Amino acid sequence: NKYDTELSPLLRSCLVESFFEGISLIKGRNIQNHLWHKKFEQMRQLLDDLSDLRSDIFEGRLTYPVLVALKNDPKGNLIDCIRTIWKERKCYSKSQMDPNNWEIIKKCIYDYSLNQTKELLLNLYDQIRLQIYETTFDGNIELLMALIDLKRAYLDRIIQNDLEDQQPEFHFL
Repeated sequence: NKYDTELSPLLRSCLVESFFEGISLIKGRNIQNHLWHKKFEQMRQLLDDLSDLRSDIFEGRLTYPVLVALKNDPKGNLIDCIRTIWKERKCYSKSQMDPNNWEIIKKCIYDYSLNQTKELLLNLYDQIRLQIYETTFDGNIELLMALIDLKRAYLDRIIQNDLEDQQPEFHFL
């Protein structure tokens, strides 16, 4: 499992790490060693995998949602599409990707991967919230819960925007 090792570059996010480091300093204790922190990193990476599907495929990265879809695609449409993109990517940029290929990719993700990926994300979300409540974390946890809830809302936004990360008109990030 690509999320199991602390050495994985997939577990790094400067913004998230800065947030947790800041809370650790404010609280005077390291909260980054808690199990829910690792689960939060897993959730963050899976959301990133979903929101960056187009660029990840174009750049040659096979992420969790794509691997699940490849495994479950009975006709092999997704692997054919990815091979075509990889062969042709030297000729054009990501924005010039054949729209038909992108539609095939999205259909395969919706049909063969999205439910499994979403279920994993929602399970992580529930586990994180429960573990934060069960942790002997003294003090106000609303800030942590707000961050967790923002990630949950991000999942809905990605799905609502047809697997594209489109920032709402008004946002604070």
